[in-house]
Amino acid sequence: MPRILTTLTVVLGLAGLGQPALAIGDSVDAKRKINIAGAQRMLSQRIAGKVCLAAQGIEAEKNGDLARAAADRFGTALVALRNGNADLGISAEAEPSVLVALAAVDTLWKDYLPAIEVTLETPATLKQIAAKALPMLLATHKVVVALETANADTSVDPFLARGLNVSGRQRMLTQRALAEACLLSAGHDVSLNAASLKATIALFDDSQAGLIDGNDTLGLQPAPTPELQAQLEKVKSLWMPMREILMKAAGGTPLSADELGALSASLDAVLKEANAAVSMYEGL
Repeated sequence: MPRILTTLTVVLGLAGLGQPALAIGDSVDAKRKINIAGAQRMLSQRIAGKVCLAAQGIEAEKNGDLARAAADRFGTALVALRNGNADLGISAEAEPSVLVALAAVDTLWKDYLPAIEVTLETPATLKQIAAKALPMLLATHKVVVALETANADTSVDPFLARGLNVSGRQRMLTQRALAEACLLSAGHDVSLNAASLKATIALFDDSQAGLIDGNDTLGLQPAPTPELQAQLEKVKSLWMPMREILMKAAGGTPLSADELGALSASLDAVLKEANAAVSMYEGL
């Protein structure tokens, strides 16, 4: 298995973390931070996907604007996670492990941000966004894990924190799948992106099933409320038609511009409902 896939399935798959220990109490601030940090993972891949579409001339202006909007959100949240932000409802971070993880993201972000405009202006440079997207994803994921770990024994029920983490990761996987399908259709690192897309699809499938029915390996309990279960089932129902299209791309059939445009819109619909599920976890 290529190193990139090992990283995705082991690090993002949360394998080997085992069952979380019991915790005491709850914290609105901690849950909110896990949600926002999880959204950073999604935004890092949303940028890559929308830039890729724009670079191929697929609703270039619209997708360029969406990439810039995602970058604005990312930058604002990155500062807020470190310094606090009343509008986002989070306090300044004091946990050293979280601050170290945020510093690593900040270092990568200073390189990723200018690459967005370079690629939007010069589509032939798309490969630099493709190369920077994965390190940014892994760095943002470490922030989520650091927050989850830091609060595991003090403020947030660990099963709830894990649900927040994994449901938040589903948002990211919709955007990563789009980026990989787009890069495949652009002929960029075809074998690598095909294998990576298959891994993304499998991780989404396993995680969604775990969120609904529980998964000991992922440290997930079944959906804790009927309302949340219904929302998770809704996400799954929207995902399944997209899964078929993504498997087509992963199987070696490039998607047309029209297909990619429709896929982008449909995955954004999955993203919207997945985000609603995350908000329901945060509200518990």
